[in-house]
Amino acid sequence: MTDLPYASVVPVFDGYLARLDGLIARAMGLEDARLAPDMFDLEEQARIAAQFTLRVACPLAGQAVPPSPDDLPLADVVRATRAQLGLLTPPMFADAGNRRYSVEAGQGIRDLDAETFLLQFGIPNIQFHMAMVYALLRSKGVAVGKADFDGVHVYEAGFSFSD
Repeated sequence: MTDLPYASVVPVFDGYLARLDGLIARAMGLEDARLAPDMFDLEEQARIAAQFTLRVACPLAGQAVPPSPDDLPLADVVRATRAQLGLLTPPMFADAGNRRYSVEAGQGIRDLDAETFLLQFGIPNIQFHMAMVYALLRSKGVAVGKADFDGVHVYEAGFSFSD
């Protein structure tokens, strides 16, 4: 991938953040919920999902990743992240495909090309942590569905796969 267009990153990540904002709006009182004792709670999963959009978009744009706004309430973190993402412009991505990206992946450091960085590291990590938020909400009985996660699917009110 020698040309990595802005349109493949910023609008896509902003859409993820919009979906995340909708999910966390329904998480009132569930911020400490976990799927398993050794997993991050809902709030940390959401913060990581939001921060990952900048951990990927900023380096691709040739920019430093801003510090995570850990002191903000969760809803404000998503809004602040969307604002930071909005500062990235198409010309910033002009050389993205020609650079290498050094990233912490678990307990190791990986050196990745742009395509691998975006498609095999960035997007899967964002979606993983968003899926954990979704799964935590579902496990606690919150009425969220696939449309809330991806913003694309449409189902009639009251639809259930168990019918």
